[in-house]
Amino acid sequence: MSKTKTKTTAKPKSSVKQSSSKAATRVSSRDADCDVFTEKYFGLKLYDWQKKVLLDLSKPGARVALKAANGSGKTAMIAAPAALWYALIYPGSIVITTSGVYRQVKEQLWPQIRALASKVAGLGMQINQTDLTMDNGSRILGFATDQPGRFEGFHGNVFIVLDECKSIQEDLFEAVARIQP
Repeated sequence: MSKTKTKTTAKPKSSVKQSSSKAATRVSSRDADCDVFTEKYFGLKLYDWQKKVLLDLSKPGARVALKAANGSGKTAMIAAPAALWYALIYPGSIVITTSGVYRQVKEQLWPQIRALASKVAGLGMQINQTDLTMDNGSRILGFATDQPGRFEGFHGNVFIVLDECKSIQEDLFEAVARIQP
């Protein structure tokens, strides 16, 4: 079984989002929760357990670990929408997405991120293979490493998505734990 872990440390800074027509759209405090945001803005239909995981991610300081069956939607329905949600709701944030191997980041997680990003492209973003920058100052970055020192150096409003945790070396978890908001 695989796991996806995430870590969040901030509260939403803004309740105004830009729609694709560039008109300001109010996002209620409940809409700003990851589960509601995922269904409303990305159009995903979630199972109750997926909603609970995404709602748990909405809580400041949340550290969420998910263990679920292969093919249950951890990457497509939890990890990818959570990464985009965080970057959209928390201006100026950095979202780090990683796995034990770069192939998982590039071929599994990031196609899902790009597909979801296309649904909110009017909010202003530039995207390439494993890097997305937003007009609100947020950035999502995807990479893999087996050297803990390469995972350090991220500071500020940081959200971390660890996909397929079974393939991530233990010392990388320690490097992630040292990242301070």
